[in-house]
This record gives sequence, C-alpha cells and structure tokens, in this order.
Amino acid sequence: MMNSEDEKINSHLQHINLIQSLNVAKLDDDHINFIEDLILKDLNSICIQNIYHMILPLALSWAEYDSPVKLKLLSCKILGESISNIDDTLVLQRDILPITQYLLQDTQPEVRSSVCRQLPSLLCKVDQLSENLLLTSLLDAAQDNSAQVRCAVLDVLIDSEPYIFKE
Repeated sequence: MMNSEDEKINSHLQHINLIQSLNVAKLDDDHINFIEDLILKDLNSICIQNIYHMILPLALSWAEYDSPVKLKLLSCKILGESISNIDDTLVLQRDILPITQYLLQDTQPEVRSSVCRQLPSLLCKVDQLSENLLLTSLLDAAQDNSAQVRCAVLDVLIDSEPYIFKE
C-alpha cells in the first residue's frame, strides 16, 4: 500500500508521462504555465533517476532552435531547478553544460538572460575545465547587445563569486 508521499510522486510522474505525449509547441501560454507548475512543483522530491530519464529529456528537447521562446524559458527553469539534484558529473558535462552553452547563444535576449541566471547553481557543481568553458561563455554574454543579458551576467557574477574565486 502506498503512503501519501508515494501517491503524490506517482501522480507527478503520471503528469510528466502525459506531458511527454503532448505537442507542447502548439500550446498557448496558459497551458505552458500549467505544465511549468506541474513539473517544477515536486521536482525536489522525485527520484533522481526520474529527473535523468523523464524531466531532463523534456528540458533538452524544449531548448531546440525551433522551439517557441516560452518553451526555451521553461527549459532554462527546469535546468536550473534540476541542477541542485544532480551530482553525476557525467550528466552535467554531457547533458547540462552543452545545452546551457547553446541557450547562452540563443537569438532571443530573454532566453540568454534566463539561462545566465541559472549559472550559479551549475558553477558550484562542475569541474575546473567545465567552469572555464562556462566562464568563457559568460564573458561573451557580458558583451551582449541586450542590456537584459548584461544585467543577468552581472547578477551571475555577484551570485557566483564564492565559486568563481575559490582557492
């Protein structure tokens, strides 16, 4: 017999399965906001393997070039929220780091600034080589034409100071 916590997690996973079957690119903003609430509300309580196998693939697919901006922004949020649960360096380097660098070069300033704001949680988890790659991308973003992106970079530098200048 399942306890209420197990039932809650099971329900959350059923919602994720349903979301995976939807063509979310055709949904309006209200439906995307509803999906965002469903995914993010219990993210910290579900099994890390479910994050790896169910949620990260969604976030990665929504970050693609032809995805609507709203989905790319949701992808940034999911990546930012997921990072705190991921301790596997390989997953960080193989999945999270490339998509983060990709989103930092998106054509939309709101996507670039959104992914910038997720960097502090990633910088504290990666090795020196990955940190150097992220910092290089961050320096490129500091020269962005959009003031919104430049402000996000400044926020990241302030929030990431303990990780960037560690001895």
